[in-house]
Amino acid sequence: MGAIAIAAQVWHLIVLAKLKRQAGPLRARAKEQFLKTESNASEPRYHFQGTNAKIIREEEFGPIRGILSTKTDYTLTIYATNEAGEFFVFKSSPVGQGRLKHMQPEIARAVLKGQYVPPHGAGS
Repeated sequence: MGAIAIAAQVWHLIVLAKLKRQAGPLRARAKEQFLKTESNASEPRYHFQGTNAKIIREEEFGPIRGILSTKTDYTLTIYATNEAGEFFVFKSSPVGQGRLKHMQPEIARAVLKGQYVPPHGAGS
């Protein structure tokens, strides 16, 4: 293996180590945002509490914008259901509380594919 290839491998390992160090605290902060998220919808079946939600899938983006960048850019997306089986998507935010949005069943089915289970009392 040439010296350039070895150097590239070493550089890659250094970058991965940096990513892991940065992701830990960012992920913990994003997860805390999710757990604190609540919606007080007028219809009880659309009420959401992060602490009572069932997480279906998590997706991470980030944590750094460029190899030499010192600015972190991290987003945790969580697909979850509330106690009524309704689907929601949460996206963390580097500032503020993150965003929560209800997902229509057809959207949830398309996004989650095999992880999709119809809400309680709904047809498939």
